Amino acid sequence: MVIPTCDYSKGLSSFPLFMVQFTRFKCGGVCMGIATHHHVNDGSACAYFVNSWTRIARGLELLVLPVHERSAIPQFSTYEPTQVKFRHLEYEPSIPPTFSLGKMCTSMESSFTLSKSLINALKQEATPKQVEISNLSTFEIVAAHVWRTTCKVRGLAPHQDAKLYIPIDGRPRLKNPNPPKGYYGNLIFFAACIAKSRDITCNPLWYAATKIKEAIQRTKDEEYLKSALNFLETFPKDDPMVVLSGPESITSPNLMINSWAKLPFCETDFGWGNPIFGGTGGVRYEGLSFLTQNMDGGFSLNINLFKDDMSLFEKCLYDFKIVSSM
Repeated sequence: MVIPTCDYSKGLSSFPLFMVQFTRFKCGGVCMGIATHHHVNDGSACAYFVNSWTRIARGLELLVLPVHERSAIPQFSTYEPTQVKFRHLEYEPSIPPTFSLGKMCTSMESSFTLSKSLINALKQEATPKQVEISNLSTFEIVAAHVWRTTCKVRGLAPHQDAKLYIPIDGRPRLKNPNPPKGYYGNLIFFAACIAKSRDITCNPLWYAATKIKEAIQRTKDEEYLKSALNFLETFPKDDPMVVLSGPESITSPNLMINSWAKLPFCETDFGWGNPIFGGTGGVRYEGLSFLTQNMDGGFSLNINLFKDDMSLFEKCLYDFKIVSSM
């Protein structure tokens, strides 16, 4: 199924906005693949669309009706370009790659399982005896472990800056009023933090986790998000692609960790029962990664790194004490 394209914005009319492919297996199983354009929706909107579709397929009414108009979100209609009150590291240029861009073709994707016991061990390491940081979230700790491990296996120089991007869902953060529950659009903001490679790899895990927490905490301030919207409004209106991030913006020494842990794809049921697996259809670029939550409380990590770095990354990911001793 392909939803027809439209002239949504300059340069995008040739892209399908939503594609679905079903594959039926001889065993009776079914796989559904989805591809969407992020100018049109984000992960939460995509999950809402699919789960609404499944309710209709089962003869049920929609619990929440869709809302497509951007005007339903007052924050989108009150731009004040002069009111950029904060520094927006997330929209500043990425750190230039530390290698020739031709090397990007030597990257590979791998999947790893982070068990609940491993995550509990990480939590213990991320809680220093002399400092009380018990309010670190599971995501902040796991993301810090991935960031620290990646910095180490990439062989970054001690003084090299490393930048981390984290996509953030703006739905629970935009208030007075909150966006409609059925809003079908893109409300993704970004959190970002930057640190010297030596500080990330040589300090205890709580250091990187605290940096991540501070970056995420900034996006919980609605004034910060409004400032971000005002900042984006300062870009040329005739070039919507200017703020998009290409593959060179997330590759070494940059990294992006995208959490799908809270996306409700586990509720997708066409009448055949809930899915037994949900995940990404591929991680295309070096430096891009996705975290999804497993049924047992652990996580799955899909990440793309250079082939020369992947074997050491796997070793350090599971035996995380190696990182602090290397």
